[in-house]
Amino acid sequence: MNERDLRLVHTIQREIQYGSASGIYLFTTKYTNLVRVNLVVLKAELGEKHMRGVMVTVDRPHQYLSHLLQLHGIDQTDLTFVDAVSNHASDTKKGGVATEFQNGPFNIETLPDFLIGSVGAVTSFAKDFSRADFMMIDNIAAMLVFNHMENLKMFLKTYIQALATRRTKPLTTVLVMDKTQYPELYEYLTGLALKTVDLADDMTVREVRSLSPSPPDGRHDAQPSTSEVVGLDKSVLIARELM
Repeated sequence: MNERDLRLVHTIQREIQYGSASGIYLFTTKYTNLVRVNLVVLKAELGEKHMRGVMVTVDRPHQYLSHLLQLHGIDQTDLTFVDAVSNHASDTKKGGVATEFQNGPFNIETLPDFLIGSVGAVTSFAKDFSRADFMMIDNIAAMLVFNHMENLKMFLKTYIQALATRRTKPLTTVLVMDKTQYPELYEYLTGLALKTVDLADDMTVREVRSLSPSPPDGRHDAQPSTSEVVGLDKSVLIARELM
């Protein structure tokens, strides 16, 4: 990692609130930078804050990211992979072992139940997820290659509600995407994310937007702000309205 990446590590540590309440954080950058953003976020969470996490891979098989983590000396001991795409891809490298999401990327709306532990979950993984401090998806927009937008919205709605009702420990969720590829998804996610961090092509922070409180007319807009962000219970209400 270069000096700019390391500065971004410190920015991530400042912008993401861990442990106080569950919430979604959205990072946007050009597609060719997505893997780099994944590495920087994992560096911040695993290498600097020494957290436990779950990494869901949809864009590429988990071995690819695991291999890069090894190359950059980022310890994966406390990272559990969930691979939703390995059975449908050939680009694999030697890397960490992953729990496979047997329904694959075509039934992503069933992933929340798998993660929380009620449907088809591996017992050992359910334990790992219950202890996790964060969950990350390598490229949330890649789900639209295999699913309709409505299925993806159902996944997000079910996931948020599951965290609010079936999990006691706060969980930070980090999503990454190229907002230019799927503008509709980007607009939807900015209505759910506590913060949206927009990165320029050179990986510098272009803008940080916080989810604003509910105005009298009931609309919810992401506004540039440094004020306190709303909690997951707010995101649940917004998810219902946006559906």
